[in-house]
Parts: sequence; C-alpha cells; structure tokens
Amino acid sequence: MPVRLDATYDLLDGRSTAGREVSTLSADVIDVAGCPVVVRATGEVDGCSAPVLAAALRTGCAAARHPRPLVVDLTGLRFFSAAGVNLLVATRRRCDARQVPLLLVATHRGVLRSLRAAGVGALFDVRPSLTEAIAR
Repeated sequence: MPVRLDATYDLLDGRSTAGREVSTLSADVIDVAGCPVVVRATGEVDGCSAPVLAAALRTGCAAARHPRPLVVDLTGLRFFSAAGVNLLVATRRRCDARQVPLLLVATHRGVLRSLRAAGVGALFDVRPSLTEAIAR
C-alpha cells in the first residue's frame, strides 16, 4: 500500500507554508508482495524537505527484506542538495546492516553531480530507469 509524505510546514519555525514560496517534496513508499520496495521522490530535496525523504527511506528500508532490494527512484527530482546525499548514505548503512540491496534510479544531472561531488557515487548502484532497477 503506497504511503505518501509531503512537506507542508516549515521545519525551522513549525508554521504552515501556505502562501509562502518553499521547496516541496513528495515521497511515496510502494511495497507490493514479492516485488522490490520502491521509494519514489518528486520535487526538491533541501534542508527543509529532507525529513520527508528521510521518513520515506526509513519506512522503505524497514519494509524491504533480503533478497528484495530497496529501490529509490530519484527521477522526479528537480533539485538535490547535500542533505539528500547524507540521507542516501545513511540509508546505504541501514540497508547494509539489514543485508538489503539498495538501488538508485537517477537520470537528472543535478542528482548525479551531487553524488559525485560528495565523493559517494561509488557507494551506489545507479540505474537509468525504474524498469531496469526492478528487473535486476
């Protein structure tokens, strides 16, 4: 059953973001029996929206069972900051501890550049499409 999480309030001051321009992020966790668990992120990952992705990644990792991988689909992102990179590294550690394979789906140049710039690109198995990641 998909779970949807949205950033709708400012995490720094706790007030609603209605009427203010803020970065937005949606993250869905899709867990279908016998299939890989998929976390799909859409929008922008920055310091304000990172907790939304963090919650989805924790939920996805908890639902994934070896040998099924956790697949993180980042193709819907327009912006990916260092906060997002840190979340992926933490998720890598969590998956390794549970012996769950972690696959990323990413095609956006900004996402791939952020991973390379942080020096963590080699930690991840990055696929160009969700279909290819699931077929793995």
